[in-house]
Amino acid sequence: MLLAGVLSAGSLTFACAAPAYADEVSDAQNALSAAEARMSQIASEHEALVKQAEELQQQIDEATQGVMDAQAAAQTGRNKLGIYATQEYKTGGISLIKVLLESQSISDLVNNMQYFDAIQEDQARQIAEQKQLEATLNDALDDLNKKKDEQVKAISDAEAKQTEAQQVVAQATAHLSDAQALPKPLVWPSCKSRLKR
Repeated sequence: MLLAGVLSAGSLTFACAAPAYADEVSDAQNALSAAEARMSQIASEHEALVKQAEELQQQIDEATQGVMDAQAAAQTGRNKLGIYATQEYKTGGISLIKVLLESQSISDLVNNMQYFDAIQEDQARQIAEQKQLEATLNDALDDLNKKKDEQVKAISDAEAKQTEAQQVVAQATAHLSDAQALPKPLVWPSCKSRLKR
């Protein structure tokens, strides 16, 4: 009788273990479902990052064209200034002393001074234009580099999201496999009716 009581008490322990096993598997299945939902969210984030990278590529292409245009304009300006400097060197240029010494009369001096001022203003304008062209080129290069950096970050983030998605699903799948691999508890026939309640 004592042995029957121990077996009876032991079978209750086994019978009570069945719901725990079911809870373990159920929890693992819920974790897998949550992981799949998270994977779907990560996939959406990944898709958005890939789209962002593609849009940035288009912006990079446009910025590259802008850099090429600015570089061509800056080079043209450099060539003009180079030609002007070469001519100034070959002819000796025009200096204020030369204007004063070569003037034959007051009206000639006034005309030469106006000519001298016009040349000086033109030189200053050309130099200012060249500085602006160089600044535009530098701004275009900075913009291009910024867009490339953004694209590299977007691609890196997309790859990280993809890795995260794979890890989330792998962990949840492993958890479910582990739960399903647990030995199922023995339930004595006399306890089955109690478990169904």
